[in-house]
Amino acid sequence: IELQKRYWWHQSYRHCCHSNLPYRSSPVNRRFYCVDIFFVISGFLITTMIWRDNEKGDFSFTLFYEKRLRRLFPAFFVMVIICFIFVLYFGLSNEISMYAKSALSSLFYMSNIFFYTQSDYFSSDLNLNPLLHTWSLSVEEQFYLI
Repeated sequence: IELQKRYWWHQSYRHCCHSNLPYRSSPVNRRFYCVDIFFVISGFLITTMIWRDNEKGDFSFTLFYEKRLRRLFPAFFVMVIICFIFVLYFGLSNEISMYAKSALSSLFYMSNIFFYTQSDYFSSDLNLNPLLHTWSLSVEEQFYLI
């Protein structure tokens, strides 16, 4: 029964969370179009907001991060809790530990570094981690800090 639960979890996660968009031909054959589109749209929107506030003389890093936290944290928190329930129910002890580490690294916008140290991002070892997609938010946040 445990194997059936784990199989269902892995199959449903794989079908729900991974895009069926075609891979683009590049040295890294498994990059998704979605990541590129996300960075372009997000970069455009955030840069526009910063530019507009800076032109008015209202830009402040504190206010920028406060708005960002209010916008992103509620959805992030709900996602982490729901995934935790599923991982707790369907996961093995080492998967629960890995999930806790990835959740903590995601909270501090360091998940790209965490996943890089665990394995290659595009390897199949990390395909079933429900927080794998948070690496892009970490990269984005690190970019804004620079």
